[in-house]
Parts: sequence; structure tokens; C-alpha cells
Amino acid sequence: MRAKALWAEMEVAVWHRYQKHGYCVYDEWMHQSGSWKQRSRMIVKASVDGNKTEGRYVVTHTSEGTSEEVHHAYSQRGDAENRIKEFKLDLCSGRTSCHRFLANQLRLLLNHASSILMKVLQLTLSVTAYAGAQVNTVRVRLLKVAASVVETSRRVCFHLPTSFPQQHLWHTLLARLQRAPG
Repeated sequence: MRAKALWAEMEVAVWHRYQKHGYCVYDEWMHQSGSWKQRSRMIVKASVDGNKTEGRYVVTHTSEGTSEEVHHAYSQRGDAENRIKEFKLDLCSGRTSCHRFLANQLRLLLNHASSILMKVLQLTLSVTAYAGAQVNTVRVRLLKVAASVVETSRRVCFHLPTSFPQQHLWHTLLARLQRAPG
């Protein structure tokens, strides 16, 4: 089994020499591990992008669809599970420890609002080095920053420290959010 996967990865590495952009290949075979009661369909996606070679595997019982279609379907499912995990762990939406229903409902509502705000930030950061960054990365590197707050009768100003390494991203975010419609 491992020999087939290595062959697929090797094929990708060879083809990558002739491609300007990344290349990937799909392969599949039937396999039965010692503890399994029946044979399962093993699908491998071997890819090279830049200098990075990787193999991703899917084990399934379905016989429908091509290797690429099945791998894509499982990848989407995994991405949805990652978004749920981000919502629960990174935004602490699992903290519904109050005994009153309305208090817990308010916490979930505020967590949902923060999730929407984080999605807006992620979309705004899509042209920066943080494109595709997870919620916790954005929260820790861009939002958890020591700042002095100056409040006047007309406005509230946040003064970031001059040594803050991501200060240019704040300016980019501000410019892009000000241009956003609505």
C-alpha cells in the first residue's frame, strides 16, 4: 500500500520539474488492514507546490465518484469541521456555564457576532500575508495588542506602540474597510 502512495508522490515530483505552477496526481486502490472486517477504498492526492511535496489520504467505503471528486468532498467536510472548531475553541463559544438560559443565549449571540467580525477581517486580510489565516492567528497577532486609548468628546483613538511589528497591517485594514461598500 505504501509503495503505491510513494509512487504517486514520486510521479508528482518528476512532473513538477516540467510545470511552472504546482502539480497534483490522484491514485486509488482497495486495501484491508488486519483489524478491518472489509476492504476499503484508499485515495491519495500527491501534490507539489513550490518546494513543498505532500500526500493526503482518504479512506472510504463509497464506490461512487472519481478519486478527485471523493477527495474534494471529504476536504470540504474537513474544512467545515475546522470552522466549527475555530468557533468553539478560538472564540470560546463553548462557555455557556450560566444556569440561566437567556445569559447563555446572549453569550452565544455575542460569540456569533464576533465570528462575523472575524470573517470580515479575514476577507479584508485576503491580499496580505495573513490570507487564509485562522481566527486564532488573527486574534493573537493583530487584535491582542497593547494600545493606549484616547477618548475625546468626538472620537476614540487607539495609539499602537511604535514597535508593533504588524502596524502596517492595521493601516491596510483601515484603508480597505473604509473603501468597503455599506
